[in-house]
Amino acid sequence: MGEIQIVERLSRIEEELVLLRKQLIDADLLVTDDDIESLDRAEEDLNNKRTKRII
Repeated sequence: MGEIQIVERLSRIEEELVLLRKQLIDADLLVTDDDIESLDRAEEDLNNKRTKRII
């Protein structure tokens, strides 16, 4: 494999890594309405002593 082929391949790998990084960041920030409702119910349960913190 020549030097030019190696550089081209590394460039493609870098592009893929950039895309993957963007997808991971987006996935980490995604919170649905159901998630928010669940958190609200959990907080209400905690405040009403129906549950306790595990962390």
